[in-house]
Amino acid sequence: ETPKEAEPAPPVAVAAPVPVAAPAPRKSAPVRKAPPKVLRASLRIAFFDLASSDKSVVLDALNELIYINLTKPALKKKVKEVVAQGAAPMGVLQAMRNHGVQSPAVSEKCLSVLLALMAADETEVLSAMVELDATPLILELMHCHTGPKNVNMQVHGLGLLSNLSLMDESEAMKISENLGVDIVVKDMKEFLKVSTVQRRGSKVLFNLASIKPELKPEMREKEAVSTIGAAMESYPETGHVFKQASDAMKLFFR
Repeated sequence: ETPKEAEPAPPVAVAAPVPVAAPAPRKSAPVRKAPPKVLRASLRIAFFDLASSDKSVVLDALNELIYINLTKPALKKKVKEVVAQGAAPMGVLQAMRNHGVQSPAVSEKCLSVLLALMAADETEVLSAMVELDATPLILELMHCHTGPKNVNMQVHGLGLLSNLSLMDESEAMKISENLGVDIVVKDMKEFLKVSTVQRRGSKVLFNLASIKPELKPEMREKEAVSTIGAAMESYPETGHVFKQASDAMKLFFR
């Protein structure tokens, strides 16, 4: 007679204790960034793909550029080459013009890539961005995509503006004429607890007030002074935020 198969033991003995609250679904857990399915043959190809009218192609190229980390010292020579060839930052700006208003994801990733390019080859990239009139475009997208879900994009945008506002009076005026003061002040008010927003926002306001003092009345009218003051009150006196905000505040009382 064939022996009967043993019935499976009840799960009670091996089950984990029942939690007080149900655990979060697996799908909501943070996911590590995976490498792109296909890495392009060269950085130049990735930057040229950014000019595509197909948003999915653009996002694939942006994901690849973010994944490989353009700020790595080993890539510095290659980054300089694509900048010299005109592929960057032109390709990034083209993606912003084609898809930025409709796609917050494209906007955020483009601003991130521009910051990485700037870190790798600051002088040439800044010069190219000025020549390609990047400042109004950056401000347009920062104005389009606001709120807590777009805080990373605002952080990237403020980082770019803190460098562009150092260039000359012409760039300072572009920032003013394209609602730059309004955008910076709004960000600093909305994200008071985000130290990077406070530090970079204070730096932009400092640069504008020092390079183009004629802008100070506009900045006062748009509550820049009280916004800088709020940053000073909210962060330790020994920290970077307080130092940058304090430097900006001093310019309004000379």
